[in-house]
Amino acid sequence: MKRILVAVDGSQSSYDALCLAAKDVAECGNATLEVLIVSLPVLQAQHLDFEGESVGLELPNVKKEIRETLGQYGLKAKIRDIYGLDPGELICLVASQEGFDELVIGKQGRSAERVGGSYLGSVAYRILHLSPCPVIVV
Repeated sequence: MKRILVAVDGSQSSYDALCLAAKDVAECGNATLEVLIVSLPVLQAQHLDFEGESVGLELPNVKKEIRETLGQYGLKAKIRDIYGLDPGELICLVASQEGFDELVIGKQGRSAERVGGSYLGSVAYRILHLSPCPVIVV
């Protein structure tokens, strides 16, 4: 059975990645999906205020959005969160240590959207270089 890991950080791009992966799993039937919520430590993320909330305080809303998205496809998935200074490295570490077959990520995350970003965010760029498995960038 194919194991797919989706990294979500609360950005629209990461929700798009989740939708694509959920649709693929629902249609395939021979795959499992796990969701990894990626957050920066609160001290590092304080400059990323969004409507008065720090990234860390939005975690319940992110989890709710993930569950609702999965529900649209009739899916349930293991949802967990990680915190760290290098989200790209942590995502790749989880993918490697747990033997995922595929990694699905958004092209740019929250910080890239706040500062104007680029076509490919720094975390996505890092994952493309470190990933132990194929990566789909949405």
